[in-house]
Amino acid sequence: MRLPAEVTPAPVQLDSNGNPVLPKKAPTATAAPTAAAAPLTGADARAALGGQPTPDLTALANQMGIPLADLQGATGTTSQADDPPLLLERPAYSRGSASQGMGNVVSTSAALAKIYESDEYRKKVAEEMVAAGILQPTEINDLGAIQSAWEKVVGQASMFYQAGNIRTPEEVIKLINIQKKAAAGAASGPTTASQDTTTAQTFDDAPSRIRDVLARTLGRAPSSEEMQSYQAGLNAAAQANPNRSHTVVHDDGNGNQTVNTTNTGGIDPTEVLGQMAQRDPEYGAYQASTTYMDALRQTIQGW
Repeated sequence: MRLPAEVTPAPVQLDSNGNPVLPKKAPTATAAPTAAAAPLTGADARAALGGQPTPDLTALANQMGIPLADLQGATGTTSQADDPPLLLERPAYSRGSASQGMGNVVSTSAALAKIYESDEYRKKVAEEMVAAGILQPTEINDLGAIQSAWEKVVGQASMFYQAGNIRTPEEVIKLINIQKKAAAGAASGPTTASQDTTTAQTFDDAPSRIRDVLARTLGRAPSSEEMQSYQAGLNAAAQANPNRSHTVVHDDGNGNQTVNTTNTGGIDPTEVLGQMAQRDPEYGAYQASTTYMDALRQTIQGW
């Protein structure tokens, strides 16, 4: 059996008093202090996002040491909660138009800027707000007063939009005008005022409806020309039979006010498309062949 080699200890150094001298420790490296990163703004802030589709701006702002609002401004990113959408204008339809969509939906900030696009529009809105009592007659040419009143109207239109009871800012002004007229006669007794709003239906799912109807009535998919023709026919039917909203504001003369809205009109798009398909020369032949095939299947099953 091999014994381990003898290890010779290193000689111990002694000082002048005979005490052992301990070895000195090697100096520990310390990190040099780093300068605080300068806040990023403008193009640097945009570059810091690195093309992220949905960056966490709050965390990024904390990391860069700048206010969140500054980062949003530098990157062009804003919170929808701070700038909610609303319907600015109803869609304009012409007979035979194939356009779709619910209308001009914009952000609150874009709607606020609308009165600055033209003097004619600002004057029109100012006159409507004066009639509704939102703006004083002496303020009709006061740009600051018009802006303040318009902000209130746009804010209410945005709240209507969020609640699903969609109204444009101008429709909000008309509704306030109705309520003003009803309240004006409260001292002399009960009053009732009404407003009628007419809008054409829109069909975001029209292409799928057209394909489904033609598959059932003609047994095939529509051509591009047929898609345009059926779309135009559907829009024309909606224009001829629009949705009608009738709003009645009643005041009992004691300050108690009720608002009732009823909706009528409109079309069944599937029914309209089916009627259009029945006028196609292929309709009769396809339906006859379908009836014959059904009868043949029943006969075969009975054997």
